[in-house]
Amino acid sequence: MPGWLRSSAYREIVSFVEQLSSSVEGKKVSSNYHVSEKVHAICAMLDKAETWIEAYPPDSSASRFGNRAFRDWETELRKQAPQLLSDLLPTHSHGAIVELVPYLTEAFGNATRIDYGSGHELSFLIWLLCLCKIEFLEPADSAAIVLVVFRRYLVLCQQLQRTYRLEPAGSHGVWGLDDYQFLPFYFGSAQLFNSGISPADSISPQLANEQSDEYLYLQGIKFIMEMKRGPFFEHSRQLYDISGVLRWEKVNQGLGKMYKAEVLGKFPVVQHLQFGSLFSSQCGNQIGAAFWETILQEHGINPDGAYVGKDHNQIERANVYFTEVQNSRYVPRVVGVDLEPGVLSVIREGKYGGLFRPESMVSGQSGAGNNWAKGFYTEGAELLDEVLDNLRHDVEACDLLSGFQLCHSIGGGTGSGMGSLLLQKIREEYPDRMLSTFTVLPSPQSSDTVVEPYNSVLSIHHLVENSDMTFCLDNQALNDICETSLKIKSPSHSDLNKLVAQVMSGVTTSLRFPGQLNADLRKLAVNMVPFPRLHFMMSGIAPLTAAEAVNYRNITVPDLCQQMYNAKNMMVNADPSHGRYLTCATMFRGRVSLKECEDTTVNFADKHANMFVEWIPNSTQIAVCNVPPIGLDMSATFIGNNTAIQDVFDRISEQFSKIFRRKAFLHWFTDEGMDEMEFTEAESNINDLINEYKQYQDATVDEDYGYEGGEYAEEGDFEQPIEE
Repeated sequence: MPGWLRSSAYREIVSFVEQLSSSVEGKKVSSNYHVSEKVHAICAMLDKAETWIEAYPPDSSASRFGNRAFRDWETELRKQAPQLLSDLLPTHSHGAIVELVPYLTEAFGNATRIDYGSGHELSFLIWLLCLCKIEFLEPADSAAIVLVVFRRYLVLCQQLQRTYRLEPAGSHGVWGLDDYQFLPFYFGSAQLFNSGISPADSISPQLANEQSDEYLYLQGIKFIMEMKRGPFFEHSRQLYDISGVLRWEKVNQGLGKMYKAEVLGKFPVVQHLQFGSLFSSQCGNQIGAAFWETILQEHGINPDGAYVGKDHNQIERANVYFTEVQNSRYVPRVVGVDLEPGVLSVIREGKYGGLFRPESMVSGQSGAGNNWAKGFYTEGAELLDEVLDNLRHDVEACDLLSGFQLCHSIGGGTGSGMGSLLLQKIREEYPDRMLSTFTVLPSPQSSDTVVEPYNSVLSIHHLVENSDMTFCLDNQALNDICETSLKIKSPSHSDLNKLVAQVMSGVTTSLRFPGQLNADLRKLAVNMVPFPRLHFMMSGIAPLTAAEAVNYRNITVPDLCQQMYNAKNMMVNADPSHGRYLTCATMFRGRVSLKECEDTTVNFADKHANMFVEWIPNSTQIAVCNVPPIGLDMSATFIGNNTAIQDVFDRISEQFSKIFRRKAFLHWFTDEGMDEMEFTEAESNINDLINEYKQYQDATVDEDYGYEGGEYAEEGDFEQPIEE
């Protein structure tokens, strides 16, 4: 359970539930809100499922609870579900059906036990979430999802419960407030904001009869009164106690906490959840997809690959990331890699999926199973030739190859193992090209797998040796930024990915657009990496303002500078004040004065001289691009090479040592062909890296570092040919 509660999948479902609740605050079923044709199509599908109740009437000889005829109805649902979803979804989304079917078929009860509880209700909620993730349903549909779709689902479930006498699942209906359901009361309490109906009135039989068609909460109360006999306070004690609360806002807040604790936080409920690519915690390809969506908008390219922008600057350097093909269509220069097909299928079937070359999406079938060795030695090695062939195809389409950019996470198996393998092979084939990575590191309080320290240390070992620049990120830091700076209550994956995409867009801005001071990846690395191994960067963006506060803030260059250096806005969980900056880069976008940018940055460095090492003068690089990001007049991206990044590596190394000391889980890696010595070498390498950061953090101007024995090399020893 601790792993589930810390997982990104848990945060995603919490965010979705809270978003739906917020969307219906103060709304009746009959209120005005957007209802799309897709919403009506879902309701039509549920209507069809209800007709099967007549086809499979209850067995008259059955016992009081658990009519066996429900098994026939449920068998029909399982048989029809793939076709129902095929009829519902557009053709390009049919790849998601295999994952959507289990969530739908588990949403109406268990045929073996003939029961229903809030775990089945949760399955339907995840099904709706997945429809949103494949962009079948949109954010504008939120209110209709609750007041039309979920209400129709509730009516069907109540009909099943009446007809087949389904037993409440678990000892207390798995914490359903009416033995079966929970969410109608949570969503319904939001509906009742400012309704003129008090919580005390909610248990009135007359009010429930009159208003049940308008409010989910009262529909639930009416159902209880139909199904149970006796005083309300005896058979529904929780709802009776809730009626004593003074305000619906307080009720809604309490029910939200209760849902997280008593439904999402209970093992009997979540043990049955199934995880795939739609409802999962996969990372690298999703970040990459968010990046492409961002730069497509910035370059004025629509989902069909056609240029629809109005500014010539948008398309002037589009060939940096795109290849122009026939009919003036722009195709992203990208290779997507995964050891299981789910995520790439979702990307292909999404809004921008038609842009990518079909052969550029390379996937295996079995997955890496959170095992670095599978990604590096076995499953990943089998895909390697196909990936490199696609890579060479894109390289040959380049006029002047600058380098490569890799997005991955190092906590799981594919991003860590196969990511390391790709880094090694790209370095071997293109030794003189720049290789930068956007790497999601393990979060200090959020872990999806127990072998994460193994995967991370083995990956960092390869990042030290093969990457030129690594931009460090972690989900917890991104989550904190969303909550504290952007005031998003429960950030979703898409919120986190947008932040990463903005950093990636900012870092690559000067490659893609003309500006007053231009910097490419090589120039950036030359100024940012004083020693080859110390190339792990912190990053941040500005402005970061809550949506409701945008109209009350005037953004200036000093504001951007102050927010960029703020420790709370760093996208990795390390506090810059615990170390010192070796180098920095600030990249401004929009109509800004170059002199103002320079003066502001220099003044900040002078005022906070203790934050910077004294032996690298003028350690801050500035780049200015005239083209602002979408929706803003100006923005800034910050990159810092700070010795405090050692705290992240120190934490990972400590976790690694605890399990490696006992050789725990080691057989899973050695069974794939790994040698135990590789673990020892990787551990030694990360410890050396930590010591190097400490060494240069404490260095002073007068000390000699970097030369063995303190002696300088003979002239010419370090000369290398330089190729422009």
